[in-house]
Amino acid sequence: MASHMENNAYQAPATEEPSAQQGYTGQSLVLLFNALTFGSFCLVWALDLALVTWGLTTETPAPEWLSYLVDQTSDWTGIGFYACALSFVIFAYRASRNARALGIELRHSAGATIFWFLVPLANLFMPYQVMKELWSASSKQHSSGNYLPRWWLTYLVYRVAGGFSSAFLRDSSDSAEWRDLAMLDLAMGIPAVISAALAFLLLYDIHRRQNDLAASQV
Repeated sequence: MASHMENNAYQAPATEEPSAQQGYTGQSLVLLFNALTFGSFCLVWALDLALVTWGLTTETPAPEWLSYLVDQTSDWTGIGFYACALSFVIFAYRASRNARALGIELRHSAGATIFWFLVPLANLFMPYQVMKELWSASSKQHSSGNYLPRWWLTYLVYRVAGGFSSAFLRDSSDSAEWRDLAMLDLAMGIPAVISAALAFLLLYDIHRRQNDLAASQV
């Protein structure tokens, strides 16, 4: 009986979208997907770190094949970050729907978890507001959530500074300049890794808080 009630708590109302099964198991799978993309992203960034470090220790100009590999790993680091971002918004959308199935009133709709990331200028602050509300409303317990501002700040640093460094790196042909810009590009990966790690912590925390809330309603 308890299991049946918990399943109902995590199933979105049929009136929203009859074909969609917003179950807790599905949300767990999206969280797992985010963990896998985050792990892959960290591995590629570590490879980029190794290649750039190798290039910086050579006395002679960096060979073309090394420059090519660094460019490729830099590109794949960016792809990995956006794969993390994709799994993030999918989870946020499902978690928002599940929150409503649990009887939680939210000011922002489930679609807002995706929409505000796509709106210029507003995407600098609105996604943070949406996720902060979702995190806070997913539990009756009051906690600081002091990692939330750090997550958003490191995300913004990566988006702004990382974009500039990648553009300059591709336009560079001089070996010495390439080394400086490669180091800069690598440094920009640091806030990306921190942001992705904190984003996973945020998703896991929302998942856990909703699970605890569902259990308290049984």
